[in-house]
Amino acid sequence: MSDHPASPSAAGNVSGQSTPASVTAKAIARSPGEQRPTKPPLTTAGEVMLWLFGILLPVGTIVLEATQHMCAETFFDPIPTWWQLALAVLVPGANLATWFAIVRRRTTWLPRVAHLNAFALGVSAVYVALFLPLTPIAVVAVVVYGFGLLPLTPLISFLALLHARRALRRTRTSSTRLPKVWIGFAAGVAALALPHAHDFATGKMLALAASKDPTSSQRGVGLLRTFGSRDSLLRACYSTNDWSRTVGNMWGNFFPVSGTGSGIATEAAMAIYYRVTGEPFNSVPAPTSVALGRRGLGMWNFDDALGGSKVASKVAGLSMESSRLDGKVESAAGTSYVEWTMVFKNIARNQSEARAQIELPPGAVVSRLTLWIEGEPREAAFGGRGQVRAAYQEVAVQQRRDPVLVTTCGPDRVLMQCFPVQPNGGEMKVRVGITAPLRLTGERAGAVLLPRFLETNFEQAKDFAHDVWLESDQPLNGAGLTARLSLSDEKLRGTPTFQTTLPGQAAERWTDDPTDPAFVIHQTVRRAVPNVPSRVIFVVDGSKAMASELPVIADALRKMPAGRDFAVVFAGDAAEVVEAGRDATKISAALRLRKATGGRDNLPALERAWDMAAAEPGGAIVWLHGPQPVLLSSVERLLQRTERDPHPPLIYDVAKGAGPNRIIEKLDRFRGIRSVREGTDLAANLDYLLALWRGEPAEFTLIRERLPRTEATPPPTPGGTHIARLWGFGEVDRLTTASEPGALERAIKLALRLQLVTPVSGAVVLERKEQYDRHGLTPADPATVPTIPEPGTALLVLLGGGALLLCRRRSHRTAAASVA
Repeated sequence: MSDHPASPSAAGNVSGQSTPASVTAKAIARSPGEQRPTKPPLTTAGEVMLWLFGILLPVGTIVLEATQHMCAETFFDPIPTWWQLALAVLVPGANLATWFAIVRRRTTWLPRVAHLNAFALGVSAVYVALFLPLTPIAVVAVVVYGFGLLPLTPLISFLALLHARRALRRTRTSSTRLPKVWIGFAAGVAALALPHAHDFATGKMLALAASKDPTSSQRGVGLLRTFGSRDSLLRACYSTNDWSRTVGNMWGNFFPVSGTGSGIATEAAMAIYYRVTGEPFNSVPAPTSVALGRRGLGMWNFDDALGGSKVASKVAGLSMESSRLDGKVESAAGTSYVEWTMVFKNIARNQSEARAQIELPPGAVVSRLTLWIEGEPREAAFGGRGQVRAAYQEVAVQQRRDPVLVTTCGPDRVLMQCFPVQPNGGEMKVRVGITAPLRLTGERAGAVLLPRFLETNFEQAKDFAHDVWLESDQPLNGAGLTARLSLSDEKLRGTPTFQTTLPGQAAERWTDDPTDPAFVIHQTVRRAVPNVPSRVIFVVDGSKAMASELPVIADALRKMPAGRDFAVVFAGDAAEVVEAGRDATKISAALRLRKATGGRDNLPALERAWDMAAAEPGGAIVWLHGPQPVLLSSVERLLQRTERDPHPPLIYDVAKGAGPNRIIEKLDRFRGIRSVREGTDLAANLDYLLALWRGEPAEFTLIRERLPRTEATPPPTPGGTHIARLWGFGEVDRLTTASEPGALERAIKLALRLQLVTPVSGAVVLERKEQYDRHGLTPADPATVPTIPEPGTALLVLLGGGALLLCRRRSHRTAAASVA
């Protein structure tokens, strides 16, 4: 398409004769030899229409969207980056340049203005196509309700550009040749579309990976690993739409076209992201476009998981402001108690929910939960699991008030969620109290482990640190009675330990049973009989996170006890028995040939290993794995085995680092899982386990039992409430899987009496008394919750005790003198 003179009358150059300020009703003055155009470039009505619909309307729409994000919140973000914002502004800019060239009679500008007009036509055409599925709805809304003009702005602007193009043709002279429109048009389309071609191609591969056909799905995953855009994959895991999928999704919904990739749910995208990268999607920062950075305090966040039972995606604008862990170690009782106080901050424009999955030390239990409301600490109410979740969802999601909830989500795991963290810089402060047994490293030696994050939906600053303060009745790490340090989140996830010694009285400890004064809790330190399995099946995760661990595992397998029957099942794209038998060297060499890439489904390998290990009593599965952020297949077959197999094998969970594990979460009530956290990394944990089976280290354990008070010798020692809580936690665990009548009801009753978070109970803090009453809950009495004395309080107690002792000595001396 080209622009030629419409008639000879348009020939000639524009003279310098004076003209009226507006040329909308008169012809442009002529130089000698020129002929006046038969029609004016712009009539008065045409000029008004150009300003109204070609300049003011698009400028107003762009400003409104950039500040209020109306389309971004409802459909998709049309200007997610500075580049797209600049191109969008170019559309009214081209109309303004056209008007200026005509009014000021800048005929020498016409070729450049025509180029700009054609370029803007290309940009506008892309937006017209993007909004086309919404156009019929917008037309109906305008006609029926009188609003809905904004979605029509791209189409109206496109028509205004055509109107301006026509005016340019009427303005040019015979000596002025306008460029072909298709050149600038193609450049405009390319400028807007080509930067997103990689994202669009990734969307096509994503659609293939989401196919129900396993072969097609695996091919799509392979293509994404090689050619896909990781940023585009990450954005697909969030509920907000991005440019790589908008056209395909919207056109696919309104005008079904094969291969558009429409309808890919975020859950499916999360699974594909893991299969491609081998990482949980929420282990990396949320996708932050330049647009979000531009919005600053004006950003909005989108959280589809509000009030649910999943950590889910990162929430824009939500961060952890501070974190402190204050702990007390009672070596004589073999226990530790840590209070983790967290402050969350939200700079978004709407309320946010903070969620985190926390891994507790092995055998630990949450025994306190506190929320600060209007600056005052409020203690939690403990209730049945469904009871506290229903209360939280009503108060948080429906009433938008101030609750916090903690429930279990697998062995040694809890989910903490609190809402609302108020917008525009609002903060929320919570405290989680954790009672834990010392991990015995010898008959008179123990270690303190700290809780750590497995998964969060909030961000942390790069220099963020957790402030740790531990006090003990015995030296920690061979130094003083107090340990103070700041740990980065990475170091906290790396299982830091604090060594201490156990005094002689720790070998046998009696304490009152808080549920019945006729009984006591008896705790003893005993040497454990090595539980050497009859058959060991190693399940090795083939995900990318394990790439550096495969040679280490292969070397460790050479240390298996001699003559022991074992096998290795590799969790690759399919469950594969690498080798079986007693030749450790052969099995180790076979494992070295395997490669780890992407994210692999471990469930088929675990099912295969279970059948092999359960073939005879006393079998064991050692599961060596990285994070398991999604379930890639159904867990029901494995659950059926745990519930019905007469000879269930033990599962030793040996994880690389800290990360979510959806499989372990589903095994919340299976008592045959042992978490191995004896070292700082996977290799150290595996070496410890194999050495234990070889009988090299002596293993000691704390045994707790409930006995009649008449059997207590010596009398119970005061201050052993944490021992009673740990006994109660173990008893609840036993009752939840017991087949005896009424066991579950007794388990719930015991958990509530001891104020513990267990698989059958949870803790929730609500804002008002009527909210507790409506759900049949009662907040804990502050006098019954465990506490850590403030340093000032502890000092006063010591001074008071010293003064009392001095007074007693003086009274004894006075009495003795009077007798003498």
